[in-house]
Amino acid sequence: MLQWAYRADNAGRLVSEGAVEAVLRMCKTESLQLRALCAAALKHFSAAPPLRARLVALARGAVAALSDLAAACRQPEVSRSCMAALVNLTCARGAEETVVEDGVVMAMMTLSADGGAELAALCAQGLFNLSCVPAPYAHLERVLKALIAAAAAATALPHVRHTCAAGLSNLADMHSMHARLIEEGVGPSAAATAAAAPHVATRRVCAQILHSLSDNVHERANLVSKGALPVLCALGGADDDAATLRYVARALLRVAADPALHARMAAEGAVTALCGIAAACVRAPAVTRPAAACLSAVAAHDAAALASEPLCVSALVTLLRLSDDAPTVLRALTALCALLLDQDGLDAIRGVALRPGAGADVHQACAQALLNLSCTDSAAVAARLVRDGAVPVVLGGGGGGGGAACLTQRRCAATLCNLARCQANIAALVAQGTIPAIIELLKTGDALSVKYCCAALCLIAQDIDNCLLIIEEGAVPYMIDHAAAPGGDAVTKQSCCAVLSALSGQQHCREQLCSCGALPALINLAAMDDAPTRLRCVIAFANLSCEAVTRRAMVAAGVARVLSELSNSYREESQLYCARALCNLACHHGSEPELVAQGAVGAIMMIAMVRSVSHETRQVCARALLNLLTPATLPRLLDEGLVAAATHLSRLPDEPSMRACAAAFAALTADPAGRARLAARRAALAAAFDLLRARDAGTRALVGAAVINLLRSGDARAAAVRAGAVGALVALARLGAPAVETSVASTLYLMSVGAAREDIVRGGGLPTVVFLSRSPNTAARWACVRALAALAW
Repeated sequence: MLQWAYRADNAGRLVSEGAVEAVLRMCKTESLQLRALCAAALKHFSAAPPLRARLVALARGAVAALSDLAAACRQPEVSRSCMAALVNLTCARGAEETVVEDGVVMAMMTLSADGGAELAALCAQGLFNLSCVPAPYAHLERVLKALIAAAAAATALPHVRHTCAAGLSNLADMHSMHARLIEEGVGPSAAATAAAAPHVATRRVCAQILHSLSDNVHERANLVSKGALPVLCALGGADDDAATLRYVARALLRVAADPALHARMAAEGAVTALCGIAAACVRAPAVTRPAAACLSAVAAHDAAALASEPLCVSALVTLLRLSDDAPTVLRALTALCALLLDQDGLDAIRGVALRPGAGADVHQACAQALLNLSCTDSAAVAARLVRDGAVPVVLGGGGGGGGAACLTQRRCAATLCNLARCQANIAALVAQGTIPAIIELLKTGDALSVKYCCAALCLIAQDIDNCLLIIEEGAVPYMIDHAAAPGGDAVTKQSCCAVLSALSGQQHCREQLCSCGALPALINLAAMDDAPTRLRCVIAFANLSCEAVTRRAMVAAGVARVLSELSNSYREESQLYCARALCNLACHHGSEPELVAQGAVGAIMMIAMVRSVSHETRQVCARALLNLLTPATLPRLLDEGLVAAATHLSRLPDEPSMRACAAAFAALTADPAGRARLAARRAALAAAFDLLRARDAGTRALVGAAVINLLRSGDARAAAVRAGAVGALVALARLGAPAVETSVASTLYLMSVGAAREDIVRGGGLPTVVFLSRSPNTAARWACVRALAALAW
């Protein structure tokens, strides 16, 4: 049967003929030679899958027989055959639980106890096979304990220890085994294995075990308490294998996720190990990323623990200088900034930067550190920087000349800009002399420094109290120069525009802005292809036009033409401010013809009738048109559609708009050309008469003036009567205003003595004549009596 077992194609026949059972029965014979042949046969049987499956299927038969056979013979050859057979049985996929329950672990451990290196290696291989399972099974703890015991016993056998470590690594891949592995002392076992291992592969496997165990959130504290940190530190400090260092760094990163363990990490040398790992593999992102992230995590919660390590800063600086990996650089920079946020670290920077005779390189380094810190999105961090005295360091590092000084100035300007992003910092920044410092940096003319300074002033100018200070310190000329500079930086111009717009919002700043030359600069900025900048220009023009002393200069500078171009936007806010600016400019007496020539009327009409949907904006447009309406401008306004605009705007429901439209209609009817244009549009006449719906007496009086002007005109009377002018007179007669009654009665009398007498009767005006003939107003009463006499004649 042994000879037959040498051939794999005999396996099926041997199983079917009962060879396995026969050999197991012969194992109990007294003949040592026969037992040796049985051991050799079982060794070969277990190597063939069909025969191996049959051996496993025999409940406790094969394992027990092999164990008894080896114990009875005490011959090296038999022991080797029995051990090989047992190891082959562990290769049965899916039968690991069965063979372990049959006692294969104990059998292999017993055979290897005094069997030498060969049997120890076979035993470790068998245990390793039993660990190669996708999920735990019953009695897997036996394999775990055996692996730890086998590794401890094989002090002089590195290959055996490696195999045992690989088996433990397999078990560590199963999450449910983590607690038992830690409890059984896998950490110390891995430490002993790694310390005695001459091969890189063994140390790598030990690091992999601890890396897998650290993945369990609930067991990390227990893992650390069992001595895992010294093991990881030893692996990280005594190896240059990138894979091993990667596992160590990632394991420490997982441990660092628990802030409660940071102090222990620092005390047991984890920070030192991380610094060494970062410096050793600076070109390997897979290693530097977790190492830098771990240092950053520790620094975020316990910067003092990191600062206590002398090599930490140098390691972080090395990563920043030599690493090309962006995530690594970001995390190293975060860790370094967290270190500097420590009060002692910031005090040290301030002491170095403000030391007499400090060189340009010192200022440059300090400026870079503070710039990095100021880039945070945390308002609390930015406030702390200002509170703890970072601004004097920035202000003290902006002087000098040369390339290094220019770079320092740029960093100082960028830092001030970043700190000003936090609204709560503005008052402290101004109190510490930021505005004069910004102006000094503006004088350098460096494009980047100017860019950051303008952005900082833009943020500072949002506070009303700072606007006058900005003007008094002399910042406006620099804003104007950079805003008007041809080919200048777009962002700088945008910031300058924001500053000028913010300053224009303060009444006490407007006249000074105009006197400094802000109008040409704003006109230049309005030509930029940037919607927010154009809107800021419109707001600035609207603010400046609020002052009577600035309006003439704005008209002369052609602001109305610029506003006409800026009104092309369909943004409601832009439409409102354009209308306001034009309305305010039209208040300047004598500038109306010039404004009309610059296109103000067309812009206002487009806003009112096409672009705007806001009642507020249209109301401003109505007032603007009224301001522009003078005898000198009336022909041009008529040509540009004033009648249509007044008709359209008269439908607005608010009283100011109705009053403005009523005043416009009254002015139109007072002019022959205006009356003719109005009489030609029945809809316009109806809209004018409909304004009698207004609650304001002044508005109704203006409508009355328009109606009377139309009815007293021979050319327009007929059209007015057809549009309902007589009905409007009836309504006006009952307003109770003596002056209006007199005008209405006079108009009725004039109509009664001419060809329009029949219009009074057909339009329903006769009752009104009778009503006013009883008025206590003498003038109105006598006029209506005369009208009755004329009508009766």
